[in-house]
Amino acid sequence: MALVSVDHGNVFVTDDFSRYFLGLSEKDAPKAGALPPKFPLAKILIILYTFNVLPPLQKILIIKLRAIGDVALATPVVENLRKAFPDATIDFLTESPSAPLVRSRPDLNQVIVYPRQQLEKWPFYRRWFFDSRFLWRLRSEKYDLVLDLFGNPRSAIMTRLTGAPRRIGYNFRGRKAAYTTVVTNRGAEVH
Repeated sequence: MALVSVDHGNVFVTDDFSRYFLGLSEKDAPKAGALPPKFPLAKILIILYTFNVLPPLQKILIIKLRAIGDVALATPVVENLRKAFPDATIDFLTESPSAPLVRSRPDLNQVIVYPRQQLEKWPFYRRWFFDSRFLWRLRSEKYDLVLDLFGNPRSAIMTRLTGAPRRIGYNFRGRKAAYTTVVTNRGAEVH
């Protein structure tokens, strides 16, 4: 019997030993019950891959397009993913103003820059052509996991069009279809 299982995007801990091993109380994971929806996403990923519930990750993409302060706050995600998946390729997609901050991270393999401010000056047909090529490039990377830490319509579309088998993002209205796993946004609790 598996210690941890996944069903319809929910993570279940299936026995008392597993709860003890993961440091979970009865409140965190009732016997044979799902982990609470506000359980940290990074911890869930580590649990799933530690117990081989999911196949190993080779390529990971993190998307946090703008808001330089939020991009800075997202950098611990990179560090935690590198600790959990030391052999994986981890890339970060952001916009031009945030790129220097992210490029300083030694845990990243590649920083992909989406030049939104430059594109706004271009005519529609040229933007459309650039976006098509950009999205094709993301898809050709064949990511195993994409984390959309931004959650706006553009990042949700980018996440969906990567074609990654695992796409995780926030449960904002109209964007859930872009993700295979939807998590609760805790923005109101942490700000």
